Amino acid sequence: MKKLFYPQIYNLIFSILFICILSSCTTVGEVDLKAWIDAPMENITYSQNEPIEVFSHAYGKAGVAEIMLYINGEPYRRDKIQGAENELVSFSQEWTPTQPGTYSIQIYAIDINGEKSLPANVVIKVAIPPTSTFTFTPTRPTETPTPTFTDTPTFTPTPTIYNPPPATYTPTTKVESADYDEPPAPVPAVPANGVNLSCRSTQTLAWLPVSDPSGIQGYYVSVEKVSGGGDWVNEGSYGPISGKQMDISVDCGIKYRWRVMAKDGAGNSGNWSGKVEFTVLLD
Repeated sequence: MKKLFYPQIYNLIFSILFICILSSCTTVGEVDLKAWIDAPMENITYSQNEPIEVFSHAYGKAGVAEIMLYINGEPYRRDKIQGAENELVSFSQEWTPTQPGTYSIQIYAIDINGEKSLPANVVIKVAIPPTSTFTFTPTRPTETPTPTFTDTPTFTPTPTIYNPPPATYTPTTKVESADYDEPPAPVPAVPANGVNLSCRSTQTLAWLPVSDPSGIQGYYVSVEKVSGGGDWVNEGSYGPISGKQMDISVDCGIKYRWRVMAKDGAGNSGNWSGKVEFTVLLD
């Protein structure tokens, strides 16, 4: 079920990314520190207990020092980069899923000054590998004796008429078990907690999606800001949202915080995520 990626493909992707950065494909402020995930790709299905190679790139204007791998919002491994003076690096980290389900893979880059990038994120699926069984039962041939007749027997068949009984049908009713379990809390991803953003009129809020046996009916987002008196006041409540991100209007020079909650298809509301703060600077 896993897609194969060859070294030639990664070298091509690495070259394109490097040329794009040198030729100012994005602004300087956007590429001071950034991470990319080359593989695995979004929504690919892997087998349980199958090792997965996470290939990534990172760019740091001050030099990339470390790469951090997170699984479902939890840190999994942290690796130092040899030759941290390099601005653009590629890296490979291995992770083996031991349970089936939907997983979010995140990569963070850390530069030599200890600054942490926004996460690069992909979502994959892990399934139980199919199994097949075959049972062979040997049979022993039997010998049929040959009858011996002294006289030629006369056999007259008697016809038999078979009237089968009328078929009966008993309908069965499928009983659906009720879902009373609440879905898990989503994990806020963008913007990162405590980040300072340049002056702008809108900001994207993004989170890691969750799963539930009854499906997810939607996500709900609550946003607060600091008032002139220094108190937190409600800025807005949103939902249901079918995707994993939304845009909100913001003002420069204001500090905000937000959180997100999931509601499943059976009507169960999950817990709110932790609150994430960010500030939109005046310039």
